[in-house]
Amino acid sequence: MHKYNGKIDVAVGQKMLGDTYDVYLNKIDASSRNICAEYDKDSQPYVSDPAAVWNVPFTPAGSVDGKVANSNDIKNLTISARFGRANGAPFDAKAFIKAHQQWGWQSGYLLSRPSEPWTEMKFI
Repeated sequence: MHKYNGKIDVAVGQKMLGDTYDVYLNKIDASSRNICAEYDKDSQPYVSDPAAVWNVPFTPAGSVDGKVANSNDIKNLTISARFGRANGAPFDAKAFIKAHQQWGWQSGYLLSRPSEPWTEMKFI
């Protein structure tokens, strides 16, 4: 964290939003315990409150997009955004439901999100 103190720009913001570092396991591991929050990949072995809303194994939840802007972007009405997970990992709804049939009731409602690039948008 200290290496970015006072040095956060759009590229660093994108990297931070796509973070998959698991602070419990001290390694890169997509799960609910990082900023990108890939709950659908997490078996939830470390939950402290099993009754909490998203503390269900392999919940189809987490990052669905990323948006970053610096002060110049805001001034110029621009933003850097990415549809889908901030780290670029795709989500295949059909494959997810096939692997985790307990979520089959969401078939037809749960949508896939392919990997998309970061894109700069201008608002007029």
